[in-house]
Amino acid sequence: MCSCYVLIMTRHAGESRRDERQGATASIYLLVRIPPSINVRAQAAADLVAAHAGAALCSEDRSSLARRHAFQKENILDRNKRIYLSAGIGACISAISLFCSAAPARAIDCALAQTRADKAICADAEARAADDLLGLAYNRLREEFTAKERSALKESQTEWIQWRNNSCEDQRETAPFIKCLIEATRQRETYLAGRATSGSGGHLVVGRPFFMRVPAAKGQARLTITAFHFRPGAAWMADANRFIDEHIQSAIDDSKLENNKASTLEGHEFFVDLSVQLNYLSANIASIGVVYENVVGQAHPFRYSVNKAFDVNSGRVLNFDDLFDEAGAKQILQLCAPQVKEQKDERDSMGEKLLLKKNLSDDERGEVSNRTRELANWSFTISSAMVDYGDYAFGGFGQCMCQCELPYSILNRIIKKEYILQ
Repeated sequence: MCSCYVLIMTRHAGESRRDERQGATASIYLLVRIPPSINVRAQAAADLVAAHAGAALCSEDRSSLARRHAFQKENILDRNKRIYLSAGIGACISAISLFCSAAPARAIDCALAQTRADKAICADAEARAADDLLGLAYNRLREEFTAKERSALKESQTEWIQWRNNSCEDQRETAPFIKCLIEATRQRETYLAGRATSGSGGHLVVGRPFFMRVPAAKGQARLTITAFHFRPGAAWMADANRFIDEHIQSAIDDSKLENNKASTLEGHEFFVDLSVQLNYLSANIASIGVVYENVVGQAHPFRYSVNKAFDVNSGRVLNFDDLFDEAGAKQILQLCAPQVKEQKDERDSMGEKLLLKKNLSDDERGEVSNRTRELANWSFTISSAMVDYGDYAFGGFGQCMCQCELPYSILNRIIKKEYILQ
C-alpha cells in the first residue's frame, strides 16, 4: 500500500483583486502525509478541508508541518493581514496535531441515538459531517480549558443541544427539519472554534469562547454568560475585548440581588443572560454583537442588543457616517420605513388597534432615521444587515420591537466602496 498525500490550500480573505491580477497571492499550502496504515475516507477528508479543520489523520509532528507552509509575495500583506494569516496557520497546525493524537469524538453516538434530532442527524451524511466537526471543536476547546471552564462548557453545550432540537422542531412548518439542524450545528461549531459567524474572514480562528454559569441562590440571580474573547493580535482586538469585558462585568453586577433577596418571585426564577458573538469579519470590518436580557423583579423582561464595528486596518471604531454618505442614508431610510410600518401594523392589529395609519407619522419617521443612523443598532449576517430598533422604540415597551433587513445585494450599491460587505 502506498502513502496518501493531501494538499490543502487556503486563501486569505483580504487579498485584493489588484493583487490577484499581479499574481500576488496570500495562499497557505500545507502538505500532509497520511500513512498507509490509516484508512481515510475521501469524503471525510473533503469535509475537513472544506471546514478549514486543516487535514486528515497524520503522523508528522508540528515542527515538520510548520516548515511546509509558505507565503508567496508576503510583502503585499499589511500587519493586520499577516496576523490573520498566522492565526489561520496556527489553527490548521493545531487541528492536524489533534488529528494525529486522536480521532475526533462525535457529538452524537449514533449507536445510542434516541431523540428525533439525533436519529435525523445520524441518517444524513451532511448532518453527520457537521456533527463530527462540532465534536472536534468541542474536544479541542475542552483541552484548553480549566476544570471549572470545562464544567461551564459542558453545561452550555447541553443547553444548546436542547435549544437546537426544540427550535428546529418549532420551525418544521417553515423549514426542513434536517436543514435546520445542519445550519444550527455549523453555527455552533463556528462559535466553539473561535471564528466569525459570517464575512469573508469567517475561516480565520481569531478568538475563543468564554462561558460562565452561576446557579440561582439567595441574593443571586441565575447567571448565564456565553461570550467571546479575541486572542492577542491587532490593537482593535484588545479594544474589542475591553468592550466585551464591560458587558460581562455589568451582567455579573446585575445578577447580584439587592438586600440579599430571594432569587424567585411567585415561582419564577430571576435570571441574567448575556451572549456575545463575533458576527462578522472581513478584510475591512469586524462587528461584535451583544445580546442581553434579565428578569430581576421588574414587571417585564429587560432586553437590549448592541453592536460595535471596527475598521480592522486602522483599528478605529466605525460610525454610520463612515459607511454611508447622506444620499445613501436617505436610501436606507426609504428601505426601512416601510418595513417598520408593516411590523407596527401587524402588532397593532394583534392589539386590536384596527384604525391603522396610512403612513408613519413625522415623529416615527424621525425615530426610524435616528435609530438607523446608530451603527450600534446594526448587526451583520451572512447575506444581510439587520437594524434592530429595540424593545422601547415607537411609543414604549412592546409597541413595535421592529427590525429592518437590508440585503447585501442592495446595501453594496449604497455603502462606500472601501467597506463593501462580503
